Amino acid sequence: MRLEELSSSSSIVISKEVISSLWDSYAHVVTHVLVEGFAGAKKCSAAGRALMQLDFTHFLSVLEMLSGMKHPIHQQYVDQYIKAFYMGSSLEEFIVSQKNYSARHMTALINCACSDKKLRQKLLNLVEGSNN
Repeated sequence: MRLEELSSSSSIVISKEVISSLWDSYAHVVTHVLVEGFAGAKKCSAAGRALMQLDFTHFLSVLEMLSGMKHPIHQQYVDQYIKAFYMGSSLEEFIVSQKNYSARHMTALINCACSDKKLRQKLLNLVEGSNN
């Protein structure tokens, strides 16, 4: 909003492409910070994940209102991470196919999502093996 104000009240002209790029960069950084925060949860229930999704949906609606843009790639990045908690047996496929998340993100997800010790250890070994 400040950029638009500067652009309209002075001789500085800021193109729509620059503003769009700035909003996209902002969305990129904030969504990565959100995933980092979600990965910081030591324990999480299905209700906790639902609240994460609700909070993110609200944040996204405010971001879209302020920026006047949609951010589907950044939305997908956070949505996939939150919803991976519910995957159960297909979590292994998710871990193998995803290269967008750090080992720390995946480790936190596994520790929250897996109650079966054998499966948890198998998935943790899979994450560790993919980083070597």
